[in-house]
Amino acid sequence: MLSLKKKYPFSSLATVIDTDSAKKKLVLWLSAFCFLMMVLELSQDMISSAVNGNPFSISDSLSYKLFWPLFIPFSLVLIKWWNKRSVTPLNSVVTGILVVLTAFAHLILFSLLLFSISSVLYKESWSLYYLLTEKLSTRLYIALACYIILWATYYYRVKTQGELSHADNRSPQKTGHLVVKNGKRSVRVDINQIKWIKADGQYLSVITTKNTYVVLDSLKNIIRSLPDHFKRIHRSTIANTDIIEELQSRGNGDYDLLTRDGEILRLSRTYAKPVKKILL
Repeated sequence: MLSLKKKYPFSSLATVIDTDSAKKKLVLWLSAFCFLMMVLELSQDMISSAVNGNPFSISDSLSYKLFWPLFIPFSLVLIKWWNKRSVTPLNSVVTGILVVLTAFAHLILFSLLLFSISSVLYKESWSLYYLLTEKLSTRLYIALACYIILWATYYYRVKTQGELSHADNRSPQKTGHLVVKNGKRSVRVDINQIKWIKADGQYLSVITTKNTYVVLDSLKNIIRSLPDHFKRIHRSTIANTDIIEELQSRGNGDYDLLTRDGEILRLSRTYAKPVKKILL
């Protein structure tokens, strides 16, 4: 059994980092970019027809511009997937593979749309094989480049800047509130009253000295809004280390954390090192 002596109290003002606005801005910028590219390509077709004396078909030209709006639904799917993953080497490899597959799926769907449109507008539809090979040979690098830029932009603006904003807004005072969404209500929970937070499926139980709040959130997300003395102690638990009185080894790398109220929390060996660095 180890009696805990803290080197200094870790405390700060919790802030709620809302990355939804950053995601919305990213989607708006993406939509504006796609619209701009459509206008530029359409203008280029009109100028080329005028210079070469060729007839200009608005329906043909607009059909080929569908390449750009398709970025929006595919990008939304990618952003949703990225939002649930942390930045790790394995996830980066998976994301790279996913980006390549998305680019191929984008071009295949684009070719199918052109084939369907030609079947409706013309007596003889365009060759699907020709469309697939032509689009893969002329547009694959564009699709890949756009999705890679989207990936880099997403992680820079939503992930990196969100974490920096979270760190910059912390205060050395051990006061403040954590705002949690409880159904349609937003509840201000005093940080000093939070003892631990436990995950149960898609929901979290925020245990305080007075109440327990059940919210739809994730540990990965909510810990961004907590001061440094809140640490993951288990894959399903975040604990306020200020309430810990004793640390008991279980002999297998795991520990029991004894709180001031006499309750026992399990500290997994996976999360032991950073927690022990604070507590001992």
